[in-house]
Parts: sequence; C-alpha cells; structure tokens
Amino acid sequence: MRCLLLTLALLFAFSIKAQFQLKGKVFESQGPLSEVNIYIKDSNQGTVSLHDGSFILETYIDSGTIVVSRIGFYPIEKTYSFESETLIDLGILELITDTSLDEIVITGNLKPVSRKVTAVPIELYQASFFKNKPNASVFEAISAINGVRPQINCAVCATGDIHINGQEGANTMVLIDGMPIVSGLGSVYGLMGIPASIIKNIEVIKGPASTLFGSEAIGGVININTQDSGIQEKTSIDFFYTQWDEKNLDLGVSYGKRSKTKGLLGVNIFSNNQPIDNNGDGFTDLVQVDRFSVFNKITHGGFSLGARMFYEDRWGGQLSFNPSIHRLGKKIYGEHIITRRLEFFGLQQFNNSNSLQFSGNRHFQDAAYGDMSYIGDQRIGFIQYINHATFGQNNGITSGLSYRYTYYDDNTPATEQVDHQHLPGLFSQANFKIGDRNRLLVGIRLEHHSDHGFIVSPRLSYKIQNEDQTEDLRLSVGNGYRVVNLFTEDHAALTGSREVIIEENLNPEKSWNISLNHSKTFTSIRNTILTLESAVFYSVFSNRLIPDYDTNPNYIIYANLKEKSDLFGFSLGLNATHTSGVRLSLGVTLMDTKLYNENAVFRPVLNERYNGVYQLYLPTGSRKMSLNLSGNLVGPMRLPLLSELDPRKEFSPLVHIINLKFTRSILADLELNIGVRNVLNFTPPENSIARSFDPFDNDVQFDDYGNALPTVNNPYALTFDPSYSYTSFQGRNAFIGLSYKF
Repeated sequence: MRCLLLTLALLFAFSIKAQFQLKGKVFESQGPLSEVNIYIKDSNQGTVSLHDGSFILETYIDSGTIVVSRIGFYPIEKTYSFESETLIDLGILELITDTSLDEIVITGNLKPVSRKVTAVPIELYQASFFKNKPNASVFEAISAINGVRPQINCAVCATGDIHINGQEGANTMVLIDGMPIVSGLGSVYGLMGIPASIIKNIEVIKGPASTLFGSEAIGGVININTQDSGIQEKTSIDFFYTQWDEKNLDLGVSYGKRSKTKGLLGVNIFSNNQPIDNNGDGFTDLVQVDRFSVFNKITHGGFSLGARMFYEDRWGGQLSFNPSIHRLGKKIYGEHIITRRLEFFGLQQFNNSNSLQFSGNRHFQDAAYGDMSYIGDQRIGFIQYINHATFGQNNGITSGLSYRYTYYDDNTPATEQVDHQHLPGLFSQANFKIGDRNRLLVGIRLEHHSDHGFIVSPRLSYKIQNEDQTEDLRLSVGNGYRVVNLFTEDHAALTGSREVIIEENLNPEKSWNISLNHSKTFTSIRNTILTLESAVFYSVFSNRLIPDYDTNPNYIIYANLKEKSDLFGFSLGLNATHTSGVRLSLGVTLMDTKLYNENAVFRPVLNERYNGVYQLYLPTGSRKMSLNLSGNLVGPMRLPLLSELDPRKEFSPLVHIINLKFTRSILADLELNIGVRNVLNFTPPENSIARSFDPFDNDVQFDDYGNALPTVNNPYALTFDPSYSYTSFQGRNAFIGLSYKF
C-alpha cells in the first residue's frame, strides 16, 4: 500500500510538471513555415509546426533552451523560464534561409546544379525579393536587381527594354524555365503579363552566354523559373489599385498533387483607363493599357508542357485621342498598339543523361504611330537535344544539338520580303573538379546562320573557394554575338518622328568579356548574416550597332560602328539579415562605356555611368505588420537632342525613385498592403516631348535637305520628337492591395 501511494504521488507530481506549455509560430520571409522541428535542447521533448506555422510544446522542464530548426534554414535558439505561469507564448520565430547551403540554378549549365559548385557567376533571386512594391509586370519588378535596369524608350507608348551592366536591351536574352521564349519583336512586351504568382525565382547571368544560348545572349541572360506544378495544392489571389487607376489582378492555382498529371495555372489582368496629364504638355503621362495573360504548365512523369496566351491593347498620345476614331489620323496624335502573342515550351526528360527541349512563339503586332502603320508578324521555333555525361571523378560534359527558325514580316519599306532565318548549332561544355576547392568550365558553340555563315562562341570559367564554402572567387572569359533584327528591337525607329536610314548591310555584333566575381558570407556578426559580393568586368565590342540621332535631327541612321567600343565597370552588393527578421540589401554598379569613331571618343545615348538599388524590410515583433522601403538611383544619361539649338538639357538629372509599402496581416491567409510609389514625385521635365503641341509638324518649315529652320513660331528649329525619354512620367501615387492564399 505504501509503494502504491508513493507511485501515485510521483505520477501526480509528474503530471503537474507536464502541464507547462510553450507555444508560438514559425515564419520565413515568404510566410508561415510548416514541418519545423521545435525541441528543448539536451532533451527528447519536441514537436513540429503546423501548416500555419503554429506549434504547442508540452513539457515538464521548467527552464531551458528551445531549438527551432529545419533543413535549408539557420537554426535559432531561445531561452525560456516558467515562474508562476504555466504557458509561455514565444511569439513569432523567424527562420533565415541558409545561404551556405546549395541553391539550385539551371541557366549556366542547362541542368540543375548547386550555385556554390558552378564556375559560372549566377545571381539567384527568390520571388519574395521582388515584393517591395506592387508590380504590374516582371519588366518593372527586375528594377530591384543591382546592375539590371528597365529603360523606357518612348515618352508616348512607354515601350522599353532591359539593360544589364550598361549594355543595350537588345543584348539581353530572356528565358522562361530555361527556354528562349522572349526575343526579337517580343523583347519589348514579352515580360509584360507574366503572373507574379507563378514565379519561383529569377536567375541572372551578367555577361556573354552565347556558348549555351547562341544569338542575343551577348550582354546577359535573365531566366524566369516558374513554380513547380502540383507540389502543393494552393490558390493565391493578389490585387492592387493605384490612384492613377491602375488595376492589377494575379491568380495562381497549383493542382494535381495526388494525380500523376500535375498543373500550374496563372492569370494576369491589368487595366488602366484614366488619361492623366499632370505636366500640362497635352500628352498622357501614363500609357493606357488593357492586358490579359493566361499561363498553364502541366507535368507528367518526365514530360512537361507550358503555354501562355497574351493580349494587350495600349495607347498613349494627346488627351483627346480616341483609338476607335483617331487611329492613323492626321489631326489628333496617338500611338495605339495591339499585341497578340502565343508561347509554348516543353521538356522530355528521357533519363538522367538525355533530354529534349522545345519551344515556339508567335508574336503579332498591329501598331499605329501617329499616321504611320506598323504591322509585324514574328514566329520562332526552337528545339534542342542535350546529353549530360560524366567522366573521371566529379567531372562532366554537357553537349547538344540545336536548331532555331525565325520568320519575320512587316509592312515597312525596309522589309521587302519575308525574312527566314535558319540557325542550326552544336555545343559542348566540360566541367572539371580540381581538388576540393577548384572548378573549371570550358565550353564552345558552333552555329551556322543562314545570312552570316559560321559563328564560333567560346567561354571559360574558373572558380576557387575556401574550405567552409563561405568565400569564393570566379574568373570568366567569354565571347558573345547578336544578329541584328532592326525593327524588332528599336521602337524609336517606328514613332514616325524621324526617318530611318540604313547605310549598309548590318553585320552581327560581337563582344569579348572578362569578369572577376568575389563573394563572402559572414554568419556570426551580432546575430546577422552578411554577404558581400563584388565584380569587375570589361567588354570590348566589334560591329556594334549604334543608332545615330546626332547627324541629322530628322533621321535615325543605323550602321555598324567601324571602330571598337568598350565597357568597363565595377559592382558591389551587400545583403544583411538579422535574426529579428530585419533585412537590408544595397547595390551599386559603376560603368564607363566608350564609342571610338574617327579618332573621337563619345558616350552612347541613354547610357548612365552609375546606378544603384536598395531595400530595407522592417517587421514588427508580432510579424503582423511590416515596412518595406526600396529605391532606385540612375545617374545622368546623354539624351538625343534635335540640334545645337535644342533648349532641352543634354544630360538627364540623377533619377531617384523611392517606394514605401506597409503590410498588415488581417487573417491567417489574408494580407493588406498600402503604400506610396515614387515618394519624391520625380518626373522628367515638361518639355521632354519636343513640340508636343504640333505632333504632325504642320507649323515647321524645312530646307531642301529636310532640316528644320528656325522661325518666329519655332525659334529652336525643333520637330515633334518623343525619343527624349529616360524614365516614367508617372509621379507620386498611392496604392492599396490585398493578397489571399488558401
């Protein structure tokens, strides 16, 4: 009886101690984190977090240290001590991605490899990196990447391209899931309408990548990786509205988790139908757009197939312009562009070594630039067979055969007949592991262009890292080339304000580039993970195509540069993440581009000497509210003036765009966003569009050579010209948004 009473007393005492409870929620940068291990250090007591990140841990240990860990994240520890209470709420515990672990990239090797292992310098940006402000397109979102800058090329229709380290937008190749989808005529609008909800991450290679991707990869590659199909069944809805009447809706649905066939569906709808003219020049400050895009990707075993349909109707011009009435007229000026685009891409993975990739797209554009019509039709087909083989220990070789066909036709005088381009090619790239800390990559590509013959593109990359993989140095040397498709990439030639002059048959541009990249991660600086990245790069170009705005104000003259052009630059980036959830990123890129022609040296237009980016994320202790501050700086650029009499400034001022975003969690799955874009209300000068009051040059007098003459009504001898453009005319505007995931 005495033993029984003693046993009951011990059980009673144990049951009292076991009533202690620890609760909390585990988050990472993109939201709640499930299946996280939460346990008491030096004990066997623990639990895991649920789908909403919450957990409850029952214990009989009245004081100790909680360890929170999951693969892919840095573990955190938090002490606790029960006194009079029996429940302790630990609040929000935020885990930080472990940057020392492997980040998988595809772009530099045509197969998934560790970013730490590859000798190719690749930058990887997760989808959460771009959530600093509501973006209606990927084109706007990538402005957050150091050294990558969207450039607005037309003050009326707001067409643009993407510059990487100061190179022209036509030198940037854009991939979707590793497939060359966005190019040529589609390079201007191809990044519009990609639903943000389907983006998993974005990879960036700065510098030539023609060895793997051929033409158009002369300046760099941007690869948009979409979310994996059916990994988890979920639906996300994101909506925002701005005071400039911009309305954007993103829908993302992942389905088929329990089926052999899995899918990913994305829909984007954007509309802006409120003409605004705050600067009083008589023209819309923001292009008017109706856009619809739907994306679907399915996977079944080793086969995947994706497709996207895109439709856009946009116009800009005088406030009284009505596309249904004034299109192609000579009284009210407007630029009205209708775009229809269909894309598809697929992959058949036969085994671990062999695969077949294919893609195709058709881009049809019906545009009116004042009284000038442009109707363009482009069709591109691509197929590529890839083989991955291994030899020796940890060495491999990737080889392949590819074929690309391009069809192009338009209604301009420059295109007298349909252009058919055939581009078969073969490539091989070998990876060598030298010891435990060194990697060497050697590659070469041979292609035969139907108009320009054989083209060879080699490259070499070497990487060395320290023992714990927290520091590495990469040296890369490569060659790139680009076949010029004039009317598919330079819409300044289509505004009708200047006559296009092509002096000769245009040869492919070529470049040689050398870069040195250094990265260092510090993991023990006052609970802060700090990464420093720097790069020095130099490119020299031959046959560079430069539009000449200076020789004659009425012409754009296209010709290959007879002498060389070079680009020297340096970039520095810093990323810091504190265990409290505070994140800071800074980046600056310095560039010096020179064109050499007839013993003269000059800078190209729309080319800055420096640009910078920054982001600051500040969460509250409860994680229910956060502040995101982001900004872009672009240094002065030389702008295209009409003549020496032109009163507009030759160089743009420093552009500084600041954005603020406040986020508040209303429910477990519902988030409210409010904020302000362009806080400083920076806009170009009011006279950016020359003679905006006379867009058809009715009151301009010309001499026998087509040059404008100074008159009483036109003292500066100007003509209508919207090419003096370097940033958006959209001023300060507030926005509100909702994000719902279930």
